[in-house]
Amino acid sequence: MLSLKEQLIVLQLEKVSLALQWQYFRQLLALKLQSYPLKYSYCQQIINYLIKKGCWPEKEQAVFSKLSQKSDSYWAHIHKLSQCSLLIGEADYPKLWLEIPQPPLLIYFKGNIQQLHQPLVSIAGTRQTSDYGRQLTHEISRALVEEGWQVVAGLGEGTDQNSHQAAIRTKDHSTIAILATGFEEVYPREHAQLQSQMVHSQLLLSEFLPHQKAEKYHFMMRNRLIAGISPATLLIEASKKDTALYKIHFALEGNREIFALPGRITDTRSAGCNSLIAQGARPILSKQQLIQDLSEIFKAHDMIEE
Repeated sequence: MLSLKEQLIVLQLEKVSLALQWQYFRQLLALKLQSYPLKYSYCQQIINYLIKKGCWPEKEQAVFSKLSQKSDSYWAHIHKLSQCSLLIGEADYPKLWLEIPQPPLLIYFKGNIQQLHQPLVSIAGTRQTSDYGRQLTHEISRALVEEGWQVVAGLGEGTDQNSHQAAIRTKDHSTIAILATGFEEVYPREHAQLQSQMVHSQLLLSEFLPHQKAEKYHFMMRNRLIAGISPATLLIEASKKDTALYKIHFALEGNREIFALPGRITDTRSAGCNSLIAQGARPILSKQQLIQDLSEIFKAHDMIEE
């Protein structure tokens, strides 16, 4: 018998796409079976039905029919994964992810899951930071943490790294990293120590199985989660073609508030920020004003009390 979490983990282990996982999940909802453990044979019948409807490719038919041949270690692995994952709709699952296209059905976590119940602020920015960008990233991250809020970024180079480190230095359980790999992998490799540190005093999230390495499309998937988890995204530094702007694109698609740090018109690393401000993004003119603006946004979303 397989719980819903275990069924979804099997689909992931069998390399079924997220789109097909959603087809399977919707069929369970239609049959009102999402709360019940199911036999392998019944799970396979659901896939066979989806194939007949034209919603599932025949070449991926044999998913659950293989399970009788699996070893005890396979089942132990699935059980372990189910214990460190959040299912869509569960109490700890980030509510704002329900508003994004194809939210993750399962999200794996390591660390303090209660951090998800604090106001979350997403931070984006270039990998090639300037002294100005590093200084303001540290000051802004510290100010957010001192308010009792969580700094969310992607554990990448530059702005991501600076924001996580500033939060860690300020307070335990104050920053969340959303990864483009599984937990057994590190990208970039130079951040192995930082990732290990965050396991013990912060929170890591990933929609990928532990052994999965970074693929190009993983970063876009991660970016949609970073932008989607918070009602506000802060852009610290970015050129007009910086990959950090993908997070802003997802944030705008989700009707999130965008804040950008203005910079010198001669600095290419500020061009993306200055352009966004010209298009209507809120400028970060002081830490005090930023905190005030974010407080109003969180109140509107019932994330902090009046």
